[in-house]
Amino acid sequence: TTDRVRRLQAAEATAGPSAGPVGTRSQAAWITERVFPGASASLLRPPGRARWKSPLRYGRLSAGLDASYAVTTSGRLRRVTDWVPLAKVQSVRYVQGPVQRRLGLASIHLDTAGRSVFAVLRDRDEREAAAWFATLPDACRLARAEAPPTPAS
Repeated sequence: TTDRVRRLQAAEATAGPSAGPVGTRSQAAWITERVFPGASASLLRPPGRARWKSPLRYGRLSAGLDASYAVTTSGRLRRVTDWVPLAKVQSVRYVQGPVQRRLGLASIHLDTAGRSVFAVLRDRDEREAAAWFATLPDACRLARAEAPPTPAS
């Protein structure tokens, strides 16, 4: 049993931050509204040709932006939703691998400080990805300018 406890502790240590492990969609929406007040990003599905690159993930892929947050959903076996405050984004990367290039797709990576907070707007149409890549740096700058100042410690 101690080996099992160690494995559970190791799994908890490597797990990323989450709002809760299990719940209904309405419970998740209730929690999301409290954690991310005013977040209203409408999620867009990827083009159908993304199914060729990500057949297991395609049904759960979506991405969206509002003035304060980037939102992505993904997952092969279960849906994972990531909310990233635009004010905290430190870099924006346009990524297009060989399979994506062949299918006319691209991904946008939004990185923040630390390893566990990021978002990937995965397998988007390359024109849509290029448009997001062009506008995201300004949106992040604007979100930082409008964010309330953090207290100095």
